[in-house]
Amino acid sequence: MIGPTVSSTPRPCFQVWMILCLILITCEPVQAQNDPQGSDTDTATDELQYRIERISELRSEGDTTYYQDIPDLIAQAEEVGRSDLWILSLLEYGLYHELNDRLESADSLYSQALNRAKEKNLTRSVGEAYFYIGNRYRFSGSYQKALSYFDSAMTRYRQVGDSSQIASVLFSQGVIMDHLGDLRSSTDHFYAALDMASAIKDSIRMGNCHNSLGILHIRAKDYPTAESHYRKALHIMQRERQMKDMGNITDNIGEVLRLQGELDSALIYGEKALEIRRSIQDLYGLTRGLQNVSLTHIELQDYEQAEARLLEAKSILEERNDPHGLIGTLNRLATVYQYQGNSERSVASAEQALLLAQMTGSKYYEKSVQRNLSHIYEQNGRYREALSYYQAYDHLKDSLFNSENQTHLDELETRYRSAEKDKELAQQASSLALKDAALKRRNLWIALISGLSLLIVLSLWSRNQSIQQKRRLEKAEKEQLLAERKIGYAEAMLNGQERERGRIAKDLHDGLGALLATAKMHLSQVQEGIDQLEKLKVSKKAGELLDTAYAEVRRISHDMMPASLEKFGLEEALRSLVNNLKSTGMEAQLEGTLGSNRLLKDLEFALYRIAQEAANNTLKYAEAGRFTLRLDRSTETIQMQIEDDGLGFDSGDISSTGLGLDNMRSRAGFFDGHVDIESVPGQGTRITVSIPLEHG
Repeated sequence: MIGPTVSSTPRPCFQVWMILCLILITCEPVQAQNDPQGSDTDTATDELQYRIERISELRSEGDTTYYQDIPDLIAQAEEVGRSDLWILSLLEYGLYHELNDRLESADSLYSQALNRAKEKNLTRSVGEAYFYIGNRYRFSGSYQKALSYFDSAMTRYRQVGDSSQIASVLFSQGVIMDHLGDLRSSTDHFYAALDMASAIKDSIRMGNCHNSLGILHIRAKDYPTAESHYRKALHIMQRERQMKDMGNITDNIGEVLRLQGELDSALIYGEKALEIRRSIQDLYGLTRGLQNVSLTHIELQDYEQAEARLLEAKSILEERNDPHGLIGTLNRLATVYQYQGNSERSVASAEQALLLAQMTGSKYYEKSVQRNLSHIYEQNGRYREALSYYQAYDHLKDSLFNSENQTHLDELETRYRSAEKDKELAQQASSLALKDAALKRRNLWIALISGLSLLIVLSLWSRNQSIQQKRRLEKAEKEQLLAERKIGYAEAMLNGQERERGRIAKDLHDGLGALLATAKMHLSQVQEGIDQLEKLKVSKKAGELLDTAYAEVRRISHDMMPASLEKFGLEEALRSLVNNLKSTGMEAQLEGTLGSNRLLKDLEFALYRIAQEAANNTLKYAEAGRFTLRLDRSTETIQMQIEDDGLGFDSGDISSTGLGLDNMRSRAGFFDGHVDIESVPGQGTRITVSIPLEHG
């Protein structure tokens, strides 16, 4: 006897594993040389990357507790030998010091990060360091230095193809162009950043671009367009839960509403912005918001509130040692004091603002204060001083125009120098090409091994999914078969009930009815021949009882299987049912029609039984004087409504189901229909039966 043969050919998965083993044997142990800890180091690196990303999220949400973890992240990055993560952690630490006005510490940390990035030839990390340093100078007002660093960052990001960071640099450059008064260039940068952010679906960057475009449209006095951009930005930042940005944008919406004369709404948005900024301790944004809210209070002529807001801002700015913010706050306080009629305090505040502007060399602020002083002295009737300050203001305005031209030249020079530096970097990059080629070959082997492993995993996963899908289909088929059997059983049961009713009705009519009729005929003959029985009236009484029995048999027979339903259809059978109710003295009527086309036989029986059950309930329990049965056949449904004006009942009471209502619902449910019962004690009952047309 020959047994079943066993194939000696290996299975596909086994072949793959053999190939994989051969590759592992022939390849040099790259991982063993570079990372003796293997997957443990990979896990530590993944955790480190996650924690650094989480720091950025917490900073955006205004949570300042993140700084406690940064020294540990720096040490951990050094331990696993990830210079790129070490640099990023150091940059975040520098930014924390910058946000807390420890600028010397921030500059030192930024410098260490940049030097390590250059030492390790990490192009992306060099770009990140340049970007952080550029923002450092941007926020301090050193715009030309900031532009120089941003250009260098842009070059590195283009080399590595980092679209997200390119969009960030374009945005920052657009902000600086706005400060420099180059509205056209600023607009170009913001729209370019918005297009790139949209392409890579960077929602936060898109929100920042919309906010900045709103600011530019404010400059152009196109307030509706500005408001539209602001609201788009706010929607994005709310979705992304960027609290600091939400505060800035909410404040901007308040400003544009104030400029459009909607002062009450402006005040609501301004107060909401202050609430957000206080919750995240955004002191810089808080002082800006206080200044903007003060403007709304000034226009509402609520000078007391305006003064209170500005004094709060002044206190914060003095504590933070922010001379630029103090200039604007003091200059606005001078305006409030002037409106309050306190000329002495108004002049003193404006003079203090002018002194700070001259000390910081801020010609823009100096120009604004000179103009305000001219206006204050003019209102006080001191025209000589007013003229003197106006002439100084006019001179500054002209000189600033020339400075803007010079700024454009300086910008071009900065870009030229950055381009020259980029050429030097390109030459350095080419010298590293050979080293990179060797590394790529080794990485190729690693990628091949990883790919084969992935192939095996996918094959096993696909097979498992196929088995699971097959099991689900088999289960669904069994459930469907069971459901079909239940439906068949129910249909057979109902058909059997109707056939049994028909048989009993026929037997009653043809058998017992005929016998009773014959008995009555014989009794009549007996009555004619026997006078003694007539005297006793026994024959007459027996005849009456037989008449009653015969009528009862006919009624039961008709109820169980009405002849009119079989011969003429549901509508005639229901009309006969209504006529029977009339014979009891009740006011009964049938309304509507089902048309000339008859329904399915089973459906006609079901609807008749429901109407019959309702009619019996009305006779037995309702004590009704009126009974109405309405029929309606639309293109989608068949509807039968039964209504009486009887005693009614509580339709929500469980005990009410004893009136045969469950039978009605079961009969309708068999045809995917439903029964709605409306009844209140003392207000009658309405029963509505609806059946889908597909069963008609």
